[in-house]
Amino acid sequence: MNKRIAAVTATTCMLFASVMIPAVSAEGTTDIGAQNQVKAVAYNDALDKLDYKGIRVGGLSGLTWDKTADSYVAQSDNHGSDESRVWFLGKDLHNPSITRDPVTFTDVNGTPYNGNTTDNEGIAVLPDGDFAISSEGIPPAGRNQAEHPTIRIFDANGRQKGELEVPQLFDINTPKGQASHNLTLEGLSLSPTGHELVSAMEGTLKSDVYQNRSDARRFLVYRDDVTGKAGQWTLVKQVGFHTVPGLDISDIVLDSEDSLYVLQRSWNSETGNKVALSYVSGLNGAPDVSGVANLNDPKNASEFVKSRQIGELDKLSDLGASAKPGAHQANPLMDNYEGLVITNLDQLATPDASWHRGDGEYKAAISIISDDNYSATQTTRILDVEAEPFQKTGGRIRRLGKRSPVTVRHGTRQKRSP
Repeated sequence: MNKRIAAVTATTCMLFASVMIPAVSAEGTTDIGAQNQVKAVAYNDALDKLDYKGIRVGGLSGLTWDKTADSYVAQSDNHGSDESRVWFLGKDLHNPSITRDPVTFTDVNGTPYNGNTTDNEGIAVLPDGDFAISSEGIPPAGRNQAEHPTIRIFDANGRQKGELEVPQLFDINTPKGQASHNLTLEGLSLSPTGHELVSAMEGTLKSDVYQNRSDARRFLVYRDDVTGKAGQWTLVKQVGFHTVPGLDISDIVLDSEDSLYVLQRSWNSETGNKVALSYVSGLNGAPDVSGVANLNDPKNASEFVKSRQIGELDKLSDLGASAKPGAHQANPLMDNYEGLVITNLDQLATPDASWHRGDGEYKAAISIISDDNYSATQTTRILDVEAEPFQKTGGRIRRLGKRSPVTVRHGTRQKRSP
């Protein structure tokens, strides 16, 4: 989503900083009764204002691992008549570079999508190498062609193969639609098993606002192994989630079929970005809220998935970062963070279990990328953080003991030597 966000510049640093997170008391959250930590590990601006064969690399929204290409990938947000692309960033996000020509997304006829015809935000790479891409939709204005919020499937070469069902409630261009422009299908993530795909609403539906409360969001949960429809992505339910008050969802990443991280942020002209990280547990058992008319109505307080705010990234040390001229960030490390990926997922989980493999427990190593909106006062930045591990027991989220820190090595993370 294009928002006017202030920016920062920096050189890579390996300092650590921690932040203590207060308990969360809103409905739909789990209070684990402990203070928790997120650590800022490092950052780099290697992709900032980079040109590749005459194409500006910018507006990066969404970040994931592409096993088929053996590379991390990020897609460009909409930017005028620029074609919609996915960029290949290599195996090591500590030292990212454009490793090959981007893939351009086209419709079924081979016509490229561009910033006037789609607003791509979320990205997932399916087990067969196809791309799943969520778009917030575009209202009919100026040169724009009206587009409904959608999740499209593209082959590895970028040609559209199909799209998934998105309920009319999530539309921006029809009378029955309750979504707002630039506040729709922002986040997208595939489970480690490859059988569950989840999309997250950035903002609240108009119909979910209750008096002055508007922190309810909806996840769309799809599966490809539904009986009788195996191999087809089928919408199985909607799940309710409470955001950190005042923040919107910018991306999500699943660490199992039952749990995920939720990246949230806001911006104002005086202090810049606030950025928070939450952890969700119990996705499978969460109620289906498809038939709930207003999630924020107090009578529906039990309809939300269990979650916990685990980090306030804007409260971390700035790691020595400095802001560009014209930027206004209380913490110059912050920017318009819109994508995240777990870089040590193979160590955190077996395909169907989160955090504990039976042979050790590990901190989640998460890389977060910023969308510079092609602005001179914003930065394309990759921020590396570590989140302390949690293990789900009895429907609750339990903090695990401290473990050795981890570092990136060619798409995975290894324990550092003592």
